[in-house]
Amino acid sequence: MNSNELNAIKKGRILQHNQKEQPKIAQKFWYVWYRQVSLTKKNTQELKILFQTGSTIKESAIEQKDKLEKSGLFKNHELGIVSVDAEISNFHYRKEIAKKDHSALKAMDLDKFIVADTETTGFARWDQVIDLAAVRVVDYEIVDQFQCYILPTCKLRPDSIKIHGLTMDFLKERGVPAKEAFKKFKEFIKDSGPFVGHNIAFDKRMIESHSKKCKIPIEVEIGFDTHRIAERLLYLPDYKLANIVDMYRLRNDLKAHSALDDVIGTFRVAKIMREVYKSG
Repeated sequence: MNSNELNAIKKGRILQHNQKEQPKIAQKFWYVWYRQVSLTKKNTQELKILFQTGSTIKESAIEQKDKLEKSGLFKNHELGIVSVDAEISNFHYRKEIAKKDHSALKAMDLDKFIVADTETTGFARWDQVIDLAAVRVVDYEIVDQFQCYILPTCKLRPDSIKIHGLTMDFLKERGVPAKEAFKKFKEFIKDSGPFVGHNIAFDKRMIESHSKKCKIPIEVEIGFDTHRIAERLLYLPDYKLANIVDMYRLRNDLKAHSALDDVIGTFRVAKIMREVYKSG
């Protein structure tokens, strides 16, 4: 590995040669790197590697770089590709996970859990849930799912409508009273383990507050937050669920800001991050 390649991976959590062994060259691995655009002529910022873009085919890495440039995920960043020669048996993760981070990652070692998401009338504590969705997970496989639209008793805030696109006319047609929805939801989550979500603290607050008002109190125990896990494992300009789903090509037919689709997207992200954590 030459000095340029070493500098390229200093801050990226990617696979690197095991320096204790003499590596046997087997094939070339290509990765996409990124760094912020510099205002000076010479950019001295170190490159960050997107380890999930690894490929043995150079053209594939170039194609991924081109797609990322067009996606808009890396505004004000420049991207390129870099190669590493190594045998896979001589790989290890360069960036060590701090002990405090390691304990946080171990939270993903759950046998069963609920992945949940909500869409709401707004973002204040007194706002209400209007789209409630969850999947029941056992051994990192979805075994059941739940989704329900709820007819609110308060107005929908315009800034919230811009995100999820749900209108009062739609909810009058498809929604059910909140008490009915939370009663069914409480039965669905019974004995199914803690909750997982992307920024799950918000969903916890909204579910607990609204269900309590309906006299069907639901306590949300948090298992782990995929947003916080992503911050420890991945190097991205931001950690929005949609960006991570697109980065890992997990979208398929999923729609952003639909509670059930966001739940499935969150589960896919959790599953792949657990694989990354276990492989490290």
